[in-house]
Amino acid sequence: MIDEMDKRAEEMNSEISKVDIQIENVMKEKEIMTENFNKDKKMIQKKTDDHLKAIATEHEQAKWLLDDRERGLKAREVLNDSEKRKLNDEKKRMVETLDPNKAAEKVLNLANDQKREIETLHQKIVRLQKKRDEKQRLEQMKGVLELMILRQSERRNQFRTLFKKKK
Repeated sequence: MIDEMDKRAEEMNSEISKVDIQIENVMKEKEIMTENFNKDKKMIQKKTDDHLKAIATEHEQAKWLLDDRERGLKAREVLNDSEKRKLNDEKKRMVETLDPNKAAEKVLNLANDQKREIETLHQKIVRLQKKRDEKQRLEQMKGVLELMILRQSERRNQFRTLFKKKK
């Protein structure tokens, strides 16, 4: 019976060692994934910032060109009411073509991508927490088993002592 308990204790220790290794590997993988996620997040944020800066620069250039054209037309005093309307319409169309909604849409898409990545990482964290809980449960069982083995060993020693005294 004691040999069986010793064998069972060895099996549990082996299982706990395997789970420890698995958890260690998963935690390393989680750290790598977190680092990669943070790098990707920074890269996406930088791309978004760069893209928005490019849009703003393009918008400023277009505005400057339109303003320059307007000044040129005024300088030549060739503007009449219809030409002013055309210029204003063209300016309005130019501003509309530089639609900030497109930029907002791209930012929204990037945000949605980040949200999906965060959800994936959250699911991974939940799985890791479950594994950690399982490891803790196994550790508790190991402690109980070690206590049982210790008590069994103490009883065996008591019986041996009693047996020696009776001889």
